Amino acid sequence: MEKTISVALFDLDRTLLDTEKLVGMLKRISQAYGINPVAERQIYWGVMNTGAKNAFSLEAYVAALRKATKHDPRLGDEAAEKVKKNIRATGERLLIPGAQELLRFCKKKGIACYVLTLGLPKWQTRKILWTKLDEFFDEPHRLFTDEPNTEKGKMRLIKERFAERVNGRGMVFFNDRADELAEFLQKFPEALAFGRFEPRDSRARKANFQKLAEKFPERVYWSENLADLQKNLETIIS
Repeated sequence: MEKTISVALFDLDRTLLDTEKLVGMLKRISQAYGINPVAERQIYWGVMNTGAKNAFSLEAYVAALRKATKHDPRLGDEAAEKVKKNIRATGERLLIPGAQELLRFCKKKGIACYVLTLGLPKWQTRKILWTKLDEFFDEPHRLFTDEPNTEKGKMRLIKERFAERVNGRGMVFFNDRADELAEFLQKFPEALAFGRFEPRDSRARKANFQKLAEKFPERVYWSENLADLQKNLETIIS
């Protein structure tokens, strides 16, 4: 079915950005501080959920590891600086395969692209710059929220930024979270959803996307591969 798509929203982590690879790089810091994997996960999520908000930053994470270590902190400090350099050097290779191609396709078709992401603006912006995603998302096209509640966070931002699109006509949302896409489709009955299943995320379930597609027929497309989702989009607008 041919449709006119004029706005594409993109989640960042695990949708465009290979967050699992980034997290793996960060774990090297905790290892240098002598923090065991179980304790590291507790520290990670403790930093992430500070004050009921998504408050993760590299600085806060390193500070929490440094506070918890029983070893010479200088080893961890040196590792932290090395990992920062490695992340910057990795750059675009931190993106999910097919991310740049999908964004270039949208740009070529005149689709306005926005990144809609949960996290501290400074930290999320660093990830955007590290991976050269600023080529596709300049500052006016970056939407940030530290509110983990989807209704109060991402959905509120969408409603405010696209107030004229009450029903979501011409809008699509690429996201790895089936629950967030469900809320999006409920709030915007004419919008479409593109789900990216991340098999390395222990919280992700294929069944959730299958149920989403059943609940919203002809409005949901999902795959592990962004290239498949791009083909779906091409078919829709061709």
